[in-house]
Amino acid sequence: MKTMKILLVLLMGITLTSCAVSDEDKVKQSASGFLKALGEYDFEEAASYCDDSTKQLLLSMEGLMEEYGGDISSLPKSKFTITSVEVNNDEASVTYLDNEGKSDQLYLIKVDNEWKVSIDKDELNKEEMDKE
Repeated sequence: MKTMKILLVLLMGITLTSCAVSDEDKVKQSASGFLKALGEYDFEEAASYCDDSTKQLLLSMEGLMEEYGGDISSLPKSKFTITSVEVNNDEASVTYLDNEGKSDQLYLIKVDNEWKVSIDKDELNKEEMDKE
């Protein structure tokens, strides 16, 4: 009887462990959701995958596009393909390809046990200046 209890506990442990979703999978799910929404210009949906400062940045960008860019729904949709995911404790980076095959990275942080996209506004400004 004692052996049966030990086997049952081991079996339950193995079952629970096999059902657990890895951090890498969670990062990929968050990044995929964010990129899909961004590619469809659904800024509110994309913002739901972001930390607070990135959410504000994204929603203000939506307002500027609507104010100066006209009809967002007429813009061509974009698709992104995730090529790699790296997790380091509470930080992660995701490498992805855009429609044109250009590689870029997305950074995520763990906030309240959820993976959120985090874009540094200063780093974004620096990248834009480097392009010019």
